[in-house]
Amino acid sequence: MNGRRVAGTGTASRIGMALPCLKRAALGLGLIFASMAPSAVQAVPPPAAAQAERLLLDVERAEALRRVKRLQHAHAQLMQYGLWDELAELYSGTAEVISGESIVRGRAAIKAWLIERYGGGNGEPRPGTVHTQLLLAPVVTLSSDGASARGRWAELAMTGEHGIRADWSGGILVNDYAKEDGVWKIARVHQYPHFAGAYETGWFSLTPDLPVIPYHFIPSQAGRPVPDLPGSVERPEIATDEQLTAALAESERRIAAMNDEDAVFNLQNVYGYYVDRKMWDDVVDLFTQDAKFFIGGVGEYLGPAGVRRALELDGPPALRYGQVNDRLQLHTIVTILPGGREARARGLQFGMLSPGLGEAYWDLATFENRYAKGADGKWRIAEIRLSPMFRSDYYEGWARSWLSPPAPAADLAPDRAIPARGAGAMPSFSYPHPVTGRPIAGSPTGLVRERATPLPEPGATPEARIAAVNIALSRSKAFDAIENVSSALGYYLDDFQWEAFADSYSVDGWKPRAGGYYVGRDHIYRSMAQAYMAGPSPTMVRDTIREHVRTQPVIDVSADAKSARIRTRLLLYTISSSEAGSFNSGVYPNDAAVLEDGVWKLSVGGAIDEKYFESRNWRDGWARPRPRSAAAAPAEPSPTPAPGSLSRRLGNPVDFPPDIPASSMPARLRGFVRGSPTWPEIKPMWFAYPNPVSGRLPENHCPDLKTCEPMAAEAEARRSGAP
Repeated sequence: MNGRRVAGTGTASRIGMALPCLKRAALGLGLIFASMAPSAVQAVPPPAAAQAERLLLDVERAEALRRVKRLQHAHAQLMQYGLWDELAELYSGTAEVISGESIVRGRAAIKAWLIERYGGGNGEPRPGTVHTQLLLAPVVTLSSDGASARGRWAELAMTGEHGIRADWSGGILVNDYAKEDGVWKIARVHQYPHFAGAYETGWFSLTPDLPVIPYHFIPSQAGRPVPDLPGSVERPEIATDEQLTAALAESERRIAAMNDEDAVFNLQNVYGYYVDRKMWDDVVDLFTQDAKFFIGGVGEYLGPAGVRRALELDGPPALRYGQVNDRLQLHTIVTILPGGREARARGLQFGMLSPGLGEAYWDLATFENRYAKGADGKWRIAEIRLSPMFRSDYYEGWARSWLSPPAPAADLAPDRAIPARGAGAMPSFSYPHPVTGRPIAGSPTGLVRERATPLPEPGATPEARIAAVNIALSRSKAFDAIENVSSALGYYLDDFQWEAFADSYSVDGWKPRAGGYYVGRDHIYRSMAQAYMAGPSPTMVRDTIREHVRTQPVIDVSADAKSARIRTRLLLYTISSSEAGSFNSGVYPNDAAVLEDGVWKLSVGGAIDEKYFESRNWRDGWARPRPRSAAAAPAEPSPTPAPGSLSRRLGNPVDFPPDIPASSMPARLRGFVRGSPTWPEIKPMWFAYPNPVSGRLPENHCPDLKTCEPMAAEAEARRSGAP
C-alpha cells in the first residue's frame, strides 16, 4: 500500500526507510501496512487515522533535529582521535567547506583540509598529538519540508603536538545538513574564523574589526526549530485498526526513546555540576549500588564506597579557597539500548583545574558511560569509564607539559588496578558511525536504539494514546527548542543584537541587570541598549568580543510541556586585537522558559552567578588572581582602546532603575552578579532542582528565582528551629 500525497509537490517522507527501530526483515511502516489486507480488517475512524499519520511525521522531524546534532558531535569525537577517513564519511558527496576566502569541495578535498587545519598536516596521528574541536552552544533549525537543516556553533579549537607546538583558534560555524540517500550528512561548513594564536602568547583576533556573523534564525525560529508540517508533505496512509495499532506502537517507542535521551543527558550534566563543586554525597547518590568507576591509568573502583574513593582523588568534599574543579561535559551522544532499561553515553570531559592558587591544569578525558533505569523509573549511572587524553600545566601548555595521572594514596587505591594503555589511547565508541552505520575504528558492533513495544493502558482509546504521546513528544521538542533559545541568547549578547535579545523573552520575562530585574521586553531592550548603547555600527570598530558561550544545559520540562527550568554553564572567553584572550566561568542556575503562542521564550533569563573563577589575563590565568591589596601589586593597565572602538562603550551606566531592585532579594543576592564573595573565595552555587535520584536538597535551592526569598526564609527557620 503506497502512501498518499496531499496537495502540493513536497518530498516523500519515506518513514519506513528511516525507522531504526524496526527489524530489518520488515523495514518501514509502508511494508507492514502492505502486508495487511484492508478488506479483511475493520476500517479505522478517519480522525484517529489522520492524527496518527501526522504523529509519525512529527516524530520523524523531531528526530531529524537530533540526528543533526549527533552528527556534529560525532564529528568532534572522531576528530579527537584523528579518524580522518571516518570524518570524511560524515560529509555528503557534494559537500563543501568555506573558511575565510578558501573553498574546498568533495570528501577527498575536505579530508585533506581537515588534516591540514586541525592535524597540522599529519594524517597519521602519533601519541602526543592534539586536535580537539570544542563545538558549543548549538542553534539548529529544520527546514519546513524536513529535508535540510542549518546549525550555528561556537568553535574553540586546541591543536598541536607534544614537544613541538600548541595552538588555539576558533570562531563561528554555520553549517548546512541534508539527507543523501535517506541519511543525514554535512552538506556545507561555513567557518568564520575569529581568532588564533600560539599557546605561548595566547590568541588574538584575526582582524582589528570583528564582523557580526549573519544569523540563519530569528527568535521565533530558535524557539520553534521544527516548523509545523506543510500541506505538501507526503504522508503514510493508515486505513485499518491493525495499521493504527502498529503506527501508535512505533510512535510510542520512538518518543519514549527521545524522552529517555533527555533524562540521561540531564543526568550526565547534573553529574558534571556536582563534580565541579566536589559535592561528593550528591555525586554518589547518582550511581547504582553495583556501580563501577574506571579511570584509565589508575584502575577500577566498585560500589558506592569505591565511587566515593575515586571522587576523592580530587580531594575532600567542598571547594576550598582558590580551588577550581570545572569539568565541562561536552559532545554527549546518548544511545538507548534494546528494551529501554539501559543506555550509553559518550562525550568529552574538558577540565579547567586548580588544586590551589598558583597551580592550574588543562585536563581532557573521554567518557564512555553506562546507565540503568530502575523500577522507580529513574535513570542512574551504572558505570563511568574515563579515558584520559592529556593533562598539561596551564603555564606551560600541551607542547611542553604532558602529565600522567598521579598515583593514588593507599587509602584511595582502586579495587582493581588495570595497566594503562598509554596516554591518549582511544576508547571504544558506543554508537555506530552516523552515516555508514558501521562500527567505528574497531569498536564492538554498533548499538541500535530500540525499545520493546509498550502495552497500552487497559481500555485506552487510540485518541487517548495519541494525546498522551503528543505531550511526550512535545517535551522532547521543547528540550531542543530551549537549548536553542539559551544558546541564541549568548550570541545576541555578544553581538549587541538587543531587539532579538529582548524578543527571546516572554511578554512578562525577567532579565537581571545593574542592581535588579527588568520586566517585559520593552524594559529589557531599553536596559541593554542604554547600558551598552546601540552596539556595533558601520562607523564603530568592533575590536573586542566577550564570548558568552552557554553550554552543558540541564533542562527540566514540565509534565504538560508548557514551561521549563534551565541551568547552563557560562564559558566566557575574550577576543581582542590588543591583548591575549582569557577565560571566566559562571553559571545561569535559575533561568526558566515558557511556551508562548507556540514558541519557547525565556520567562527568566540571564540570571547569572559570576564569577566562579576569572582570569586576570592570559599570562596569569585563573590561578594567579590579582592581589586584594592594590599597594602590594598594582594592576597592570590594559592597552587603551582606540577612539571609536567598541570596548570604550562597554559598561555605561543605566539611567533608569530596574523594575525589581536586587535589594528586595537579599537571599538570592548571595552569589549573584557583583555579589560577595568574589574569586578566589568560593561563591555559593544555586540549584533549581534537588538531586534527581535521591531528592537531596542543595544548600542553596531555588526552583523558581521569583520564589527564592520565601524559600530562603523557610530554610532559615528550619535551621534555627523556629516553628
